[in-house]
Amino acid sequence: MNSMKKYYLPILILLFLLSFTAILFAQDTVSIYFLDVGQGDASVIISSSGYVAMIDSGPNEKLILNHLKNLDISHIDLLIATHAHADHITGMDKIIAKYKPRAFMDPGISHTSLTYIRMINAIEKYNIKYYQSTARKIQLGLMNFSILPSANPKIYVSELNNNSVVIKLEYKNFSCLYTGDIERGRENQLVKISSSNLESDIIKIPHHGSSTSSNSAFIKKVNPKVAIISCGQNNRYGHPNIKTLERLEKNGIDIYRTDINGTILINTDGYNYEIMVEKSLSSKISKKVININLATLEDFIQLLGIDEMIANNLLLYRTLNNGFKYPEEIKMVLGIGVWEWEEWKEEGWIIVVK
Repeated sequence: MNSMKKYYLPILILLFLLSFTAILFAQDTVSIYFLDVGQGDASVIISSSGYVAMIDSGPNEKLILNHLKNLDISHIDLLIATHAHADHITGMDKIIAKYKPRAFMDPGISHTSLTYIRMINAIEKYNIKYYQSTARKIQLGLMNFSILPSANPKIYVSELNNNSVVIKLEYKNFSCLYTGDIERGRENQLVKISSSNLESDIIKIPHHGSSTSSNSAFIKKVNPKVAIISCGQNNRYGHPNIKTLERLEKNGIDIYRTDINGTILINTDGYNYEIMVEKSLSSKISKKVININLATLEDFIQLLGIDEMIANNLLLYRTLNNGFKYPEEIKMVLGIGVWEWEEWKEEGWIIVVK
Protein backbone atom coordinates (compact mmCIF):
# COMPACT_ATOMS: atom_id res chain seq x y z
CA MET A 1 0.00 0.00 0.00
CA ASN A 2 1.05 3.57 -0.52
CA SER A 3 1.61 6.78 1.42
CA MET A 4 -1.61 8.77 1.82
CA LYS A 5 -2.56 12.25 3.00
CA LYS A 6 -6.04 13.62 3.62
CA TYR A 7 -7.38 17.16 3.45
CA TYR A 8 -10.67 18.95 4.05
CA LEU A 9 -11.24 21.80 1.58
CA PRO A 10 -13.84 24.57 1.45
CA ILE A 11 -16.08 24.36 -1.59
CA LEU A 12 -14.50 27.35 -3.38
CA ILE A 13 -11.02 25.88 -3.03
CA LEU A 14 -12.23 22.51 -4.30
CA LEU A 15 -13.81 24.14 -7.34
CA PHE A 16 -10.50 25.87 -8.00
CA LEU A 17 -8.80 22.47 -7.84
CA LEU A 18 -11.37 20.95 -10.16
CA SER A 19 -10.64 23.62 -12.74
CA PHE A 20 -6.86 23.72 -12.46
CA THR A 21 -5.78 20.18 -11.60
CA ALA A 22 -3.09 20.05 -14.29
CA ILE A 23 -1.46 23.21 -12.94
CA LEU A 24 -1.58 22.34 -9.27
CA PHE A 25 -0.25 18.82 -9.40
CA ALA A 26 3.16 17.64 -10.51
CA GLN A 27 3.65 15.93 -13.83
CA ASP A 28 3.05 12.22 -14.26
CA THR A 29 0.06 11.98 -11.94
CA VAL A 30 -3.49 10.65 -12.04
CA SER A 31 -6.44 12.42 -10.45
CA ILE A 32 -9.56 10.42 -9.60
CA TYR A 33 -12.78 12.27 -8.82
CA PHE A 34 -15.69 10.55 -7.11
CA LEU A 35 -18.28 13.17 -7.89
CA ASP A 36 -21.06 14.18 -5.53
CA VAL A 37 -24.06 13.44 -7.73
CA GLY A 38 -26.59 12.55 -5.03
CA GLN A 39 -27.97 9.00 -4.92
CA GLY A 40 -25.89 7.51 -7.72
CA ASP A 41 -22.36 6.92 -9.01
CA ALA A 42 -20.08 9.02 -11.22
CA SER A 43 -16.29 9.11 -11.41
CA VAL A 44 -13.83 10.88 -13.68
CA ILE A 45 -10.18 9.85 -14.02
CA ILE A 46 -7.68 12.30 -15.50
CA SER A 47 -4.00 11.67 -16.19
CA SER A 48 -1.51 14.52 -16.40
CA SER A 49 -0.57 13.20 -19.85
CA GLY A 50 -4.06 14.11 -21.07
CA TYR A 51 -6.10 10.88 -20.96
CA VAL A 52 -9.62 11.01 -19.56
CA ALA A 53 -11.85 8.11 -18.50
CA MET A 54 -15.32 8.29 -17.01
CA ILE A 55 -17.22 5.60 -15.14
CA ASP A 56 -20.97 6.20 -14.76
CA SER A 57 -22.76 9.54 -14.83
CA GLY A 58 -25.13 9.58 -11.85
CA PRO A 59 -28.86 10.40 -11.69
CA ASN A 60 -28.91 14.10 -12.66
CA GLU A 61 -28.11 15.27 -16.18
CA LYS A 62 -27.63 18.96 -15.35
CA LEU A 63 -25.42 18.17 -12.36
CA ILE A 64 -23.07 15.81 -14.20
CA LEU A 65 -22.68 18.19 -17.15
CA ASN A 66 -21.81 20.98 -14.71
CA HIS A 67 -19.23 18.73 -13.03
CA LEU A 68 -17.58 18.01 -16.37
CA LYS A 69 -17.58 21.71 -17.22
CA ASN A 70 -15.96 22.56 -13.86
CA LEU A 71 -13.31 19.92 -14.51
CA ASP A 72 -12.61 21.60 -17.85
CA ILE A 73 -13.11 18.30 -19.69
CA SER A 74 -12.64 18.70 -23.44
CA HIS A 75 -12.71 15.03 -24.46
CA ILE A 76 -13.28 11.53 -23.06
CA ASP A 77 -11.14 8.59 -24.17
CA LEU A 78 -13.06 5.83 -22.37
CA LEU A 79 -16.67 6.00 -21.17
CA ILE A 80 -18.06 3.11 -19.11
CA ALA A 81 -21.63 2.52 -17.97
CA THR A 82 -21.38 -0.15 -15.27
CA HIS A 83 -25.04 -1.07 -15.78
CA ALA A 84 -28.29 0.36 -17.12
CA HIS A 85 -29.94 1.78 -13.98
CA ALA A 86 -30.75 5.48 -14.23
CA ASP A 87 -28.70 6.43 -11.16
CA HIS A 88 -25.61 5.41 -13.15
CA ILE A 89 -26.39 6.53 -16.72
CA THR A 90 -28.56 9.66 -16.63
CA GLY A 91 -27.14 12.23 -19.03
CA MET A 92 -25.00 9.68 -20.87
CA ASP A 93 -26.65 10.58 -24.19
CA LYS A 94 -25.70 14.24 -23.73
CA ILE A 95 -22.17 13.31 -22.66
CA ILE A 96 -21.77 11.13 -25.75
CA ALA A 97 -23.10 13.89 -28.00
CA LYS A 98 -20.80 16.54 -26.53
CA TYR A 99 -17.56 14.65 -25.91
CA LYS A 100 -17.66 11.91 -28.60
CA PRO A 101 -15.77 9.32 -26.48
CA ARG A 102 -13.20 7.21 -28.35
CA ALA A 103 -14.69 4.06 -26.81
CA PHE A 104 -17.79 3.08 -24.83
CA MET A 105 -18.33 -0.01 -22.71
CA ASP A 106 -21.24 -1.55 -20.82
CA PRO A 107 -22.31 -5.10 -19.81
CA GLY A 108 -24.46 -5.59 -22.91
CA ILE A 109 -27.60 -6.12 -20.85
CA SER A 110 -30.42 -3.95 -22.15
CA HIS A 111 -33.12 -2.10 -20.28
CA THR A 112 -36.49 -0.69 -21.30
CA SER A 113 -36.01 2.77 -19.74
CA LEU A 114 -35.94 5.87 -21.93
CA THR A 115 -32.63 6.82 -20.27
CA TYR A 116 -31.03 3.61 -21.54
CA ILE A 117 -32.61 3.86 -24.99
CA ARG A 118 -31.35 7.44 -25.42
CA MET A 119 -27.83 6.32 -24.46
CA ILE A 120 -27.81 3.47 -27.00
CA ASN A 121 -29.25 5.73 -29.69
CA ALA A 122 -26.49 8.27 -29.06
CA ILE A 123 -23.81 5.57 -29.39
CA GLU A 124 -25.24 4.61 -32.77
CA LYS A 125 -25.85 8.17 -33.94
CA TYR A 126 -22.28 9.32 -33.27
CA ASN A 127 -20.70 6.04 -34.39
CA ILE A 128 -18.98 5.47 -31.04
CA LYS A 129 -16.79 2.37 -30.84
CA TYR A 130 -18.63 -0.07 -28.58
CA TYR A 131 -17.23 -2.84 -26.37
CA GLN A 132 -19.06 -5.35 -24.24
CA SER A 133 -17.44 -5.87 -20.85
CA THR A 134 -15.75 -9.21 -21.31
CA ALA A 135 -12.43 -9.74 -19.55
CA ARG A 136 -9.85 -7.49 -21.20
CA LYS A 137 -7.24 -4.84 -20.55
CA ILE A 138 -7.40 -1.27 -21.83
CA GLN A 139 -4.31 0.92 -21.78
CA LEU A 140 -4.52 4.71 -21.64
CA GLY A 141 -0.97 5.97 -21.39
CA LEU A 142 0.41 4.54 -18.15
CA MET A 143 -3.09 3.79 -16.83
CA ASN A 144 -4.25 0.21 -17.15
CA PHE A 145 -7.96 -0.65 -16.88
CA SER A 146 -8.52 -4.36 -16.22
CA ILE A 147 -12.10 -5.40 -16.95
CA LEU A 148 -12.77 -8.32 -14.63
CA PRO A 149 -14.61 -11.38 -15.99
CA SER A 150 -18.35 -11.08 -16.51
CA ALA A 151 -20.66 -13.08 -14.28
CA ASN A 152 -20.38 -16.76 -15.20
CA PRO A 153 -22.90 -18.18 -15.02
CA LYS A 154 -24.94 -15.07 -15.61
CA ILE A 155 -26.79 -13.99 -12.46
CA TYR A 156 -30.51 -13.46 -12.96
CA VAL A 157 -31.30 -12.37 -9.40
CA SER A 158 -30.99 -8.56 -9.34
CA GLU A 159 -29.72 -8.98 -12.89
CA LEU A 160 -28.62 -5.46 -13.77
CA ASN A 161 -26.80 -4.94 -10.47
CA ASN A 162 -25.03 -8.29 -10.33
CA ASN A 163 -23.84 -8.11 -13.93
CA SER A 164 -22.27 -4.67 -13.50
CA VAL A 165 -18.92 -3.97 -15.14
CA VAL A 166 -16.14 -4.39 -12.54
CA ILE A 167 -12.98 -2.44 -13.31
CA LYS A 168 -9.57 -2.37 -11.68
CA LEU A 169 -7.60 0.78 -12.44
CA GLU A 170 -3.84 0.40 -12.03
CA TYR A 171 -1.29 3.17 -12.33
CA LYS A 172 2.24 2.05 -11.49
CA ASN A 173 1.93 0.71 -7.89
CA PHE A 174 -1.46 2.31 -7.21
CA SER A 175 -4.81 0.58 -7.74
CA CYS A 176 -8.51 1.37 -7.43
CA LEU A 177 -11.40 -1.10 -7.79
CA TYR A 178 -14.74 0.02 -9.26
CA THR A 179 -17.60 -2.35 -8.47
CA GLY A 180 -20.79 -0.85 -9.88
CA ASP A 181 -23.78 -2.23 -7.98
CA ILE A 182 -22.70 -5.87 -7.65
CA GLU A 183 -24.19 -7.89 -4.82
CA ARG A 184 -23.13 -10.97 -2.88
CA GLY A 185 -23.68 -13.42 -5.76
CA ARG A 186 -21.21 -11.63 -8.03
CA GLU A 187 -18.83 -10.87 -5.17
CA ASN A 188 -18.63 -14.60 -4.41
CA GLN A 189 -17.89 -15.36 -8.07
CA LEU A 190 -15.10 -12.78 -8.14
CA VAL A 191 -13.54 -14.17 -4.97
CA LYS A 192 -13.42 -17.61 -6.63
CA ILE A 193 -12.23 -16.71 -10.14
CA SER A 194 -10.44 -13.35 -9.76
CA SER A 195 -9.14 -13.36 -6.21
CA SER A 196 -5.55 -12.70 -7.30
CA ASN A 197 -6.65 -9.53 -9.13
CA LEU A 198 -8.90 -7.98 -6.48
CA GLU A 199 -6.45 -6.45 -4.00
CA SER A 200 -6.52 -2.66 -4.34
CA ASP A 201 -5.55 0.46 -2.44
CA ILE A 202 -9.00 2.00 -2.94
CA ILE A 203 -12.42 0.41 -3.42
CA LYS A 204 -15.57 2.08 -4.64
CA ILE A 205 -17.98 0.19 -2.40
CA PRO A 206 -20.64 -1.77 -4.33
CA HIS A 207 -24.25 -0.63 -4.51
CA HIS A 208 -23.88 2.55 -2.46
CA GLY A 209 -23.08 0.57 0.71
CA SER A 210 -26.24 -1.53 0.55
CA SER A 211 -26.81 -4.45 2.92
CA THR A 212 -26.81 -6.75 -0.14
CA SER A 213 -23.14 -6.12 -0.89
CA SER A 214 -19.64 -5.91 0.61
CA ASN A 215 -19.56 -9.35 2.20
CA SER A 216 -16.62 -10.14 4.48
CA ALA A 217 -14.83 -12.54 2.14
CA PHE A 218 -14.93 -10.04 -0.72
CA ILE A 219 -13.70 -7.12 1.38
CA LYS A 220 -10.86 -9.21 2.80
CA LYS A 221 -9.74 -10.21 -0.72
CA VAL A 222 -9.75 -6.62 -1.90
CA ASN A 223 -7.92 -5.60 1.30
CA PRO A 224 -8.27 -1.85 0.70
CA LYS A 225 -6.98 0.96 2.87
CA VAL A 226 -9.73 3.32 1.75
CA ALA A 227 -13.41 2.80 0.87
CA ILE A 228 -15.45 5.29 -1.15
CA ILE A 229 -19.23 5.19 -0.78
CA SER A 230 -21.26 7.15 -3.32
CA CYS A 231 -24.75 7.93 -2.04
CA GLY A 232 -27.17 10.81 -1.50
CA GLN A 233 -27.93 12.60 1.74
CA ASN A 234 -30.92 11.12 3.60
CA ASN A 235 -31.66 8.79 0.68
CA ARG A 236 -34.79 6.67 0.89
CA TYR A 237 -32.84 3.40 0.71
CA GLY A 238 -30.96 3.95 3.95
CA HIS A 239 -27.59 3.74 2.17
CA PRO A 240 -25.03 3.06 3.44
CA ASN A 241 -26.25 0.22 5.65
CA ILE A 242 -24.93 0.28 9.22
CA LYS A 243 -23.72 -3.34 8.96
CA THR A 244 -21.67 -2.47 5.89
CA LEU A 245 -20.07 0.44 7.73
CA GLU A 246 -19.31 -1.75 10.74
CA ARG A 247 -17.73 -4.40 8.50
CA LEU A 248 -15.45 -1.83 6.88
CA GLU A 249 -14.48 -0.31 10.23
CA LYS A 250 -13.76 -3.74 11.68
CA ASN A 251 -11.25 -4.26 8.88
CA GLY A 252 -9.52 -0.96 9.63
CA ILE A 253 -10.63 0.69 6.38
CA ASP A 254 -10.95 4.48 6.18
CA ILE A 255 -14.38 5.46 4.86
CA TYR A 256 -15.23 8.44 2.67
CA ARG A 257 -18.82 9.21 1.64
CA THR A 258 -20.11 11.63 -0.96
CA ASP A 259 -23.19 12.34 1.19
CA ILE A 260 -20.89 13.56 3.99
CA ASN A 261 -17.68 14.60 2.23
CA GLY A 262 -19.07 15.84 -1.08
CA THR A 263 -16.82 15.31 -4.09
CA ILE A 264 -13.77 13.22 -3.21
CA LEU A 265 -10.47 13.66 -5.06
CA ILE A 266 -7.64 11.14 -4.98
CA ASN A 267 -4.38 12.30 -6.52
CA THR A 268 -1.54 9.82 -7.04
CA ASP A 269 1.90 9.64 -8.60
CA GLY A 270 1.54 5.86 -8.71
CA TYR A 271 3.43 5.34 -5.45
CA ASN A 272 1.88 7.73 -2.94
CA TYR A 273 -1.58 9.23 -2.90
CA GLU A 274 -3.48 12.01 -1.21
CA ILE A 275 -7.19 12.39 -0.59
CA MET A 276 -8.98 15.74 -0.70
CA VAL A 277 -12.61 16.18 0.19
CA GLU A 278 -15.02 18.99 -0.52
CA LYS A 279 -16.44 19.09 3.00
CA SER A 280 -16.45 17.22 6.28
CA LEU A 281 -18.83 16.80 9.20
CA SER A 282 -16.12 15.01 11.17
CA SER A 283 -13.52 16.52 13.46
CA LYS A 284 -11.50 13.34 13.89
CA ILE A 285 -7.76 13.46 13.29
CA SER A 286 -6.57 13.19 9.72
CA LYS A 287 -5.03 9.84 8.89
CA LYS A 288 -1.88 9.55 6.80
CA VAL A 289 -0.50 6.28 5.49
CA ILE A 290 3.19 5.64 4.85
CA ASN A 291 4.44 2.43 3.31
CA ILE A 292 7.91 2.03 4.80
CA ASN A 293 8.90 -0.43 2.09
CA LEU A 294 8.22 2.16 -0.64
CA ALA A 295 8.90 5.45 1.13
CA THR A 296 11.59 7.79 -0.16
CA LEU A 297 13.97 9.83 2.00
CA GLU A 298 11.58 12.79 1.64
CA ASP A 299 8.63 10.63 2.74
CA PHE A 300 10.45 9.51 5.89
CA ILE A 301 11.38 13.08 6.82
CA GLN A 302 7.65 13.87 7.12
CA LEU A 303 7.59 11.75 10.30
CA LEU A 304 8.13 13.60 13.58
CA GLY A 305 11.68 13.19 14.85
CA ILE A 306 13.13 11.94 11.55
CA ASP A 307 15.93 14.01 10.11
CA GLU A 308 17.98 13.24 7.00
CA MET A 309 20.48 11.09 8.89
CA ILE A 310 17.80 8.88 10.45
CA ALA A 311 15.97 8.70 7.10
CA ASN A 312 19.17 7.40 5.53
CA ASN A 313 19.43 4.85 8.36
CA LEU A 314 15.92 3.68 7.44
CA LEU A 315 16.82 3.31 3.77
CA LEU A 316 20.01 1.41 4.64
CA TYR A 317 18.21 -0.94 7.06
CA ARG A 318 15.53 -1.63 4.44
CA THR A 319 18.15 -2.48 1.81
CA LEU A 320 20.23 -4.72 4.06
CA ASN A 321 17.19 -6.63 5.36
CA ASN A 322 15.27 -6.93 2.06
CA GLY A 323 12.53 -4.71 3.39
CA PHE A 324 10.52 -4.40 6.59
CA LYS A 325 8.53 -7.51 7.52
CA TYR A 326 6.08 -5.80 9.91
CA PRO A 327 5.36 -2.14 10.84
CA GLU A 328 6.89 -2.11 14.34
CA GLU A 329 10.19 -3.36 12.92
CA ILE A 330 10.88 0.31 12.19
CA LYS A 331 11.73 0.71 15.90
CA MET A 332 14.84 -1.43 15.34
CA VAL A 333 16.43 1.28 13.21
CA LEU A 334 19.08 3.44 14.90
CA GLY A 335 17.51 6.71 16.07
CA ILE A 336 13.94 5.41 16.35
CA GLY A 337 12.29 4.14 19.51
CA VAL A 338 9.02 3.82 21.39
CA TRP A 339 8.64 7.60 21.79
CA GLU A 340 8.72 8.23 18.03
CA TRP A 341 6.31 5.34 17.38
CA GLU A 342 3.77 6.66 19.89
CA GLU A 343 4.09 10.24 18.61
CA TRP A 344 3.41 9.08 15.03
CA LYS A 345 0.24 7.34 16.18
CA GLU A 346 -0.86 10.49 18.03
CA GLU A 347 -0.35 12.50 14.83
CA GLY A 348 -2.55 10.08 12.89
CA TRP A 349 0.12 8.20 10.93
CA ILE A 350 -0.55 4.62 9.88
CA ILE A 351 2.61 2.62 9.19
CA VAL A 352 2.23 -0.21 6.65
CA VAL A 353 4.62 -2.58 4.89
CA LYS A 354 2.49 -3.61 1.89
